[in-house]
Amino acid sequence: MRLGTKLGKLLARLGGVPSAGNFEVDAREADPDPSVVPGAVSARQQELIDQVLVNPVIGGHSLRTAVLSVEIAKRLGLTTALGDIFLGGLFHDVGQLFVPPALLVAPRPLTPTERTEIVESHPVLGALVLGGAGLSQAVLDCVLHHHERWDGGGYPYGLAHDRIPVAARIVAVAEVYDVLTHDQAYRAALTREETLDEVCHAAGNQLDPEVAILAYDLLHKGSSSACRATPARPAASYAVRPSRPPLTFGGLRAAHAS
Repeated sequence: MRLGTKLGKLLARLGGVPSAGNFEVDAREADPDPSVVPGAVSARQQELIDQVLVNPVIGGHSLRTAVLSVEIAKRLGLTTALGDIFLGGLFHDVGQLFVPPALLVAPRPLTPTERTEIVESHPVLGALVLGGAGLSQAVLDCVLHHHERWDGGGYPYGLAHDRIPVAARIVAVAEVYDVLTHDQAYRAALTREETLDEVCHAAGNQLDPEVAILAYDLLHKGSSSACRATPARPAASYAVRPSRPPLTFGGLRAAHAS
């Protein structure tokens, strides 16, 4: 199955997706770049892609997050990692397929048990599923670590700073932007300007400050702001590297069980 062809048809049905300089990309111009989207996937991987894309809760969000993640990664010079980052963005919430839908769209605050034992288990569940489907370690890193925080207050492992794989830090910024700019069960969407202010304020605590500032500059339309105050790190320092020894499917299962 040619994944690029399938996504091109889906994008056409969606009528376009947001991108860096144009938030209403014409569907005829929205086909994924063949150099970014893997050309072929296994039957199991295609099954998971279908499950994600048709899901009414995570489908559109996952695709938009993948597209924006790639745009950010391009500007960081990660040209050899774009395919994995695209799939990492597309699959980042795949674990939510195994969370009761009523919790994902609950118009109320979740209880501590619902949040920590069910909803916040989705990164590990997703990585387990994808590890069993033969996805790369870089894709698993995006899925497993996209809810880690730059200040170490995230989950599932409380990683901080450069211990969080850079691909996951990119997906985290793209996800925050997409979540805030779309209606949720518990609140209405923010404007683009309001969202970018939130991204700027999260730089250095929730989000990698340099990735967040780069995304701000990428998506901001208008005058410059204080979010430009922190100088960008050289692109070469963003080389994709493992933050820990690769975690095998069996090892991930054992970590989650412990």
